[in-house]
Formats: sequence, C-alpha cells, structure tokens
Amino acid sequence: MPEDMAISLSPRGLHLEEGGSNLRFMHAILQVFKLDQNSRVLEIGCGTGILGKYIASCVGAEVVGTELSASTAQIAGYRLNCYHTLDGELSKELGQFDLVYCKDVLPMIDDKSKFATDICGLLRTKGGFMTYMPNKDDFAEKPLYRHIPGSKSKSIDCYGAVQEFVSNLQQAGFNSVETFRLMLGPMHMDGRYVEKHADGFFNNTNIVQMEKRRRQGLAVLNRLVEDMAATGLRLDYDWERTAVVARI
Repeated sequence: MPEDMAISLSPRGLHLEEGGSNLRFMHAILQVFKLDQNSRVLEIGCGTGILGKYIASCVGAEVVGTELSASTAQIAGYRLNCYHTLDGELSKELGQFDLVYCKDVLPMIDDKSKFATDICGLLRTKGGFMTYMPNKDDFAEKPLYRHIPGSKSKSIDCYGAVQEFVSNLQQAGFNSVETFRLMLGPMHMDGRYVEKHADGFFNNTNIVQMEKRRRQGLAVLNRLVEDMAATGLRLDYDWERTAVVARI
C-alpha cells in the first residue's frame, strides 16, 4: 500500500492486505488460463487490489477490479483500474474480458443465476470464469463454526451448493464447467484471525440478533488461541476449497 495513504484499515482490510494475495489461487488461475500482455482480466470484489496487481505483474495483462467498499476501492485504485460499485452490479460498460474471477464473493450474491449470466455477458469468445467455494466437508471441518452459533447454517445458505452454482453457470451459457479441489494453504488461528470475524463479515452472521452470541463465542476462541500461544503451540487448519472453472 502506498506510504502516503492515510487510510485506516478495518480488521477486514488488514486481512485483505495480508491474505488477499493468496498465491496458491493465483497459481491455479495461471495454470488453467493462459494469459499474456494482450489479455484483459476482471476481478470481482478485488478488495485492496493486491492479487490483481500480482497477476498483472506476472503476465502483463490488464487487470480491472470492482469493489463495494469505497475506502478499499480507493486503495485498489493505486494498484489497478478499480470501479467502486455501490450495488455490486456488473455493468457492460466495464467492457469485455478474457477472464473474470472472484474469491470470497459468492456469499454476498443473492441471485447467483443472474450473477452467472452477467459474467457470461462480459466474456470474449473463448473467455472463462474462475472462483472457489466450500463443499459440504469444508463446512463441517471449519473450526470457527463451533464457536459462533448459527454461523454454519447461515454460511451454507449464503454460498449454496457447489453443484447448484455449476448448474447456474451451465444455464447461463457456459459450454464447459469443471471443478477440482484446491489447497489454499494453512490457516493460522490467532488473535488476528479472531478479530477479523468480530464484525460478522466473514462468518455471514452480521445481524444485530447474533451480535452478543457471536462475541461470546469469539471470546472463548480467543482465550483458547492465547492459551495455546502461551505454551508455544499453534492452532492451524487446512484451507481447502472446490475450484470452479467455466468457459464459453
């Protein structure tokens, strides 16, 4: 992030700076899609733009981003051409792309069928789309859900099933849709991990009625990770998801 930017990052913003550049996902993208300096790429929900910047640096492609948060979009604007979209709409004015990708965005998309159709409409001939999402086993194994009542069922509702989203893509006009397991690296559960979930954004329970129970559960988790750290132990889990790749 440019040193002269006086923007106070939220716990989510700090997480995006530290983890938003997941190189394992970037490696998967570059293995699946052959991009070069003539390619045009769109990242939906680009956060601070760090992953898009890395992709542009690696292959020379033009990378464009969209972002809901005004402050986060401002940071991304220093790294790529970022559009602050208040409603998340994918306007055709963005132009045509060889690749559209997103991560951690699907939970915020209510109409995933329209989302798939909008993406398809932004792609050039032989263009493609890539994302990742949890499957049934991933929901069952995520430790956080044990500490926040209601978060697991809410997350499942927000994401939907992998096969359901695959069907949305096929119905939208994608000729080829495939999935594969994608290892995104170990997730270290420490105080920062607990803090970033405090506002409910990442665990999809950001409603007033859940606030007290969420904070109580996170307090228990925070004591656990602090006690483990005091004895020299780390609490990690494998961050694995299902990659979804679609081509027109």
